Amino acid sequence: MQSKQTLIKLCTFSLLTFILPLAHAQTEPERNPLIFTVGEQAFRFEDIKKYVSTRPAMRTEAFASRQGFKAVATDMAMDQVLMQEGPAMGITPQPDQTTQSEAYIFSVFKKLIPPCELPTEEAAKNFYTLYRNKFSTPLYVRTSRVFFAESTQVEGKPAETYLIESAKKISDNAQNFDDLVAIAKKHNFSSEKLGDAGFTPMEEDAPLIKTLSKAKIGDLVGPIKSNGFIYLFKVTERREPVSLSWEEAKASAPEKARLECDSIKLKTKRAELFKKYKVQFNDDAINAL
Repeated sequence: MQSKQTLIKLCTFSLLTFILPLAHAQTEPERNPLIFTVGEQAFRFEDIKKYVSTRPAMRTEAFASRQGFKAVATDMAMDQVLMQEGPAMGITPQPDQTTQSEAYIFSVFKKLIPPCELPTEEAAKNFYTLYRNKFSTPLYVRTSRVFFAESTQVEGKPAETYLIESAKKISDNAQNFDDLVAIAKKHNFSSEKLGDAGFTPMEEDAPLIKTLSKAKIGDLVGPIKSNGFIYLFKVTERREPVSLSWEEAKASAPEKARLECDSIKLKTKRAELFKKYKVQFNDDAINAL
């Protein structure tokens, strides 16, 4: 029982904050807080929004969680230092570029952090031996879910209040989750999306996925607000990761080793450049989003 109650509380007070789009989570006095500085240059929340507006692939990551927002802010800060490091290295823009052009920034990045070479099979096998946790099938979690539009009244109560109360009843064995699904179907046009949601690989770096990864069979996760709806999940099955043998892993091992090498080189060079150009993040402001 304790694990169920813990997850409900975690999601009610933490994940609700994470899932809400950060653009709407700003309070009036802090709607454009300072996010990071590069030397004397200051970059605020609105600067991040502008940066993301020209990079559609980043939009979901930037406003889905604090971690995603920090990752996008880090990318933006890296772009800013590359704009300065390029000229310092004597790299001149092409005639159709400026030091702020994405193509120029990328050319500086490639000069500073060239991609790693694919390792030999022996080196790849050593990598496999050292990092066995990287060579397994994903964890899969099967869930059943209910959701209501946030504006919905259920039995005379706001949907959020109703789901919080229902979660407690289910946790206390005073209500059945399937009965809650049946009630939700009366209030939703997308009734086929209610109930069993099938297996989901726990691979995405998102707060909901992280919480589901830790949940046990029978645990409840939620309520969670997202895009005008409020959700409650029940974990019904888990498929734990299965380690791969070398024979099963050797085809993918060289590329995984190369990507790990690239990641280490990026983190090392980025830390060096952030120190050189005095990059500072306002973590208090990011955590308050």
